[in-house]
Amino acid sequence: MKKLFVILFTLLLMMLIPIKQAKAFTPLDVINNFDIEVTPKSDGTLDMKYHIKWTVLDDYTEGPLEWVKIGVANSHVKNIKSLSDDVIKKIRYYKDEGSYIRVDFSKTYYANETVEFSFTFNQSRIFTVNGDYIEYAFIPGWFEEIEVESLTIKWYRPFDCIVTNGNVSNDEYYFWSTSLTFNEKAQPAELRYSKDSFPNINLKKDYISYEDEQTKITLFIIVFIVLVVIAGLIALRIYNRSHSDGYDCYSGYSGHWYWYYSFYRPTRIGGYNKEGNKIVGSGTYVNPSVYSSGSGGSGGGGSSCACACACACACAGGGRAGCSRKDFYKNYVKVEDVIKSLEKNI
Repeated sequence: MKKLFVILFTLLLMMLIPIKQAKAFTPLDVINNFDIEVTPKSDGTLDMKYHIKWTVLDDYTEGPLEWVKIGVANSHVKNIKSLSDDVIKKIRYYKDEGSYIRVDFSKTYYANETVEFSFTFNQSRIFTVNGDYIEYAFIPGWFEEIEVESLTIKWYRPFDCIVTNGNVSNDEYYFWSTSLTFNEKAQPAELRYSKDSFPNINLKKDYISYEDEQTKITLFIIVFIVLVVIAGLIALRIYNRSHSDGYDCYSGYSGHWYWYYSFYRPTRIGGYNKEGNKIVGSGTYVNPSVYSSGSGGSGGGGSSCACACACACACAGGGRAGCSRKDFYKNYVKVEDVIKSLEKNI
């Protein structure tokens, strides 16, 4: 009877868990305003100012809001500065399967509370060279599980561009405005300038060269690993020869050396000993650090490297964080503990 009760209780738990997992998606937050101001510099870099108004909708599923990450185009960001010192406790570059700026807040925000914050930074490796032109195609960061009610880009005009897909609001800036649903990317803000507009530009520091630079680094790492493996095999070969039995090497009686695995250690077979008797399965122990396979040779392995590049000038997706979901489940009552308790007390 006791076992039957435990089995029925376990089945009931297993039925309830999928029901909880099938619960409809509920957004944790909403971004009311996402305003970006961009000022091109004479060296082709962009000074950027972000102002964000962020409202918490759900502080239960993943806890209250403690910090956020905002996607940027690549890792070449500098001069990151907070403009909201009363709200921002810490701000820094953050790499997490993409390039971000991480903002840690001075306080925790709960459901129906709103936080507004601003920061600036300088972004390089952001333009592309097309003949006699300098081009930008900037896509702001997007959010997989958060809607953006209002996204505005203001691109200041220290000099006029030749072509743009933005609206000219006045003589001060070009203008883009939209809203974004879950995981939606904004259309790129596209501008084309003459090279003469950027007298201090380094044409080698464009976005495409940055991608090429990443590819070169990856290839360098692969070549370095291959060279280290080859050098290791050569050193191992030299070591084996220098530590071999002189009689076996030079007497003329010794046959080839063969290696096989016997109970997870290499063993030598073949050849003749000093008395002229044939060596068969001698079980001679070999230094365990020397492992090779096959007949008179060695085996090797391969390596692979995956590389992914974002679209030109596209920022990574952003998000939020509160109390760790991992910690929530760590402190949750385990089914195994419930069963053990029932068996003990029934």
